[in-house]
Amino acid sequence: MNPKVHPAFFDKISSFLLPFPDKMRNFAKNSESMKKIPFLLILIGFTLLAGCRSKDDFTLKGQLQGLPSDTLWVYYQHPSFHLDTLITDNGTFTYTFTPDTLTVFTLTLPGGEQLPIYADKGQQATLSGNPQHWQVEGTGENARLAQLRKHLTSLEKSANGHPISKNRLMKAVDSCILAQPYSLTNFYLINRYYVQDSLPDIERLKGVLKGVSGQLKDTHYLSELIGQIKDWPLPNSTKRLSYISYPDKDGRFFNSGSMRNKYVLINFWASWHPASAAFQDSLASVQKAMKKENFLQVSFSLDLDRQAWLQACGKRDTAQWRQICDFKGWENTLVKQQGIEQLPANLLINPDKQIIARNLQEKNLIQQIKELIQKDKEKNKRKPF
Repeated sequence: MNPKVHPAFFDKISSFLLPFPDKMRNFAKNSESMKKIPFLLILIGFTLLAGCRSKDDFTLKGQLQGLPSDTLWVYYQHPSFHLDTLITDNGTFTYTFTPDTLTVFTLTLPGGEQLPIYADKGQQATLSGNPQHWQVEGTGENARLAQLRKHLTSLEKSANGHPISKNRLMKAVDSCILAQPYSLTNFYLINRYYVQDSLPDIERLKGVLKGVSGQLKDTHYLSELIGQIKDWPLPNSTKRLSYISYPDKDGRFFNSGSMRNKYVLINFWASWHPASAAFQDSLASVQKAMKKENFLQVSFSLDLDRQAWLQACGKRDTAQWRQICDFKGWENTLVKQQGIEQLPANLLINPDKQIIARNLQEKNLIQQIKELIQKDKEKNKRKPF
């Protein structure tokens, strides 16, 4: 699925066409009516050269204003997961590849915003606007996404400019999903209105998922979501970790699947908060002490500025564990779900996604973690099968 280049084809067509202008000029000396032929041949030649893009290629052309960085992460969601990068020139770019089948990917902007794109053979799409207000134009699923966003955006505010009720909005979202149970645009709707909700209505989501096609449920994205949904917290519950998915500093996504069968320490910090930054520094010793254990630690930044975050990460011995951030600060979904109101803060989570401790202190941190993990293991041993 990498962009295609055909050097052999270019060489052959060039060697075939380039001699014609001189030959035809010599021939044209004897015939006034032939003088236009060299020009026509050159025009035909350049048309052929310019049109050698495969008919199966998908092309996305974009113009985004206000990007804080020239690098965009391309995160493929369907039919398989993998990453690519895209370099813009003052926000302008052209991205071309040949999809084997209908492909879903998101452009992850430096601010963490994810823009969904649907790529099919021979299609083109355009992306314009800025990270906060963007629009995709195209055919097929891209056209449907544009219509859905326009419809739902218009509903989010009533005639007098005040927000409509959440229940009314979610009824509209559910209707959009169930009206097209096979559509891959449902990835966007489910992620935008359920996964990213700080208090998602789990029972409602379960009902919606029953209505989508079996083919859609079998996709990597939804099959993983369905597998994790039983671990989502009930409304106003902070005892379990919900499904999460956030980019790390290398552009890879850290999600609930990354935590499978492990004890996990999530540490919340920010480059602008000295005490939390100092606490993060202490995690290097934790990583070293726990490297032989079934243990994982993650630093979750509440930074709003990508460069400030990356610079702060670069100054610290943090390469041994994952650094994640969505640049939403206190508005982050997980932060809201767990009622985190000050830094530093942390959560210790067991393999069942249960939160077994909060806000562990830096003093004797390693001992606290080991004791809590051992206590949790003993508790689980006593559970009846």
